[in-house]
Amino acid sequence: MDRPAFVFSHRTNNFATHQPVLYSAVQRSKGPVAEFGCGYGSTPLLHKFCAEQGRPVVTFESNAEWIDKIRAEFASDTHWFIEVEDWETIVRHPIVQQTDWGLLFVDQAPFEARLWTVKALGDLPAYFVIHDCDYFPEHGLFGTAHRKLAGPHDTGIRTYDDVFSSYKEFFPLPPWPYAPTGPPTLLASNHFDCDIDIDFLAF
Repeated sequence: MDRPAFVFSHRTNNFATHQPVLYSAVQRSKGPVAEFGCGYGSTPLLHKFCAEQGRPVVTFESNAEWIDKIRAEFASDTHWFIEVEDWETIVRHPIVQQTDWGLLFVDQAPFEARLWTVKALGDLPAYFVIHDCDYFPEHGLFGTAHRKLAGPHDTGIRTYDDVFSSYKEFFPLPPWPYAPTGPPTLLASNHFDCDIDIDFLAF
């Protein structure tokens, strides 16, 4: 199937503000990629750039209608799709836990499923890219909110050292696609340095 060329949309689409971070994590990592929650902000990006590197991608999604639509466009010999009935069970499955993932993109619904993913897989030697990361400390799921995010003029303070030893938040370019949070994206790992700079203007 012929697909349109991939175009970064993080400046205008609040569902895609993670794109520069996700792309940078693909370039820094090695090995298979797990995508928890599919969509046009992440799946085409992972499909394109992982294929260029010869890396397999496994996309997990619980919405049957959504996964059927995305699968029809992007399934390939190196990109597989798995429909999820129960997120808490799938992230604890031995095959998922024992795969040598290089990168895990965490963006599925509901938000509690992202918590289960981080808790079950967070110690793997991999990079994690977690979208809408401010939600978790603000709602007591993981991380700590020290000062509330109020917009581009005051991005607040959050820490995530209860689950990751290295992490960094990234905000979209102003004006933010989604006010008042951005939303931000977390690059995190318990094995690799995540204190990197990403030039959003380059994308």
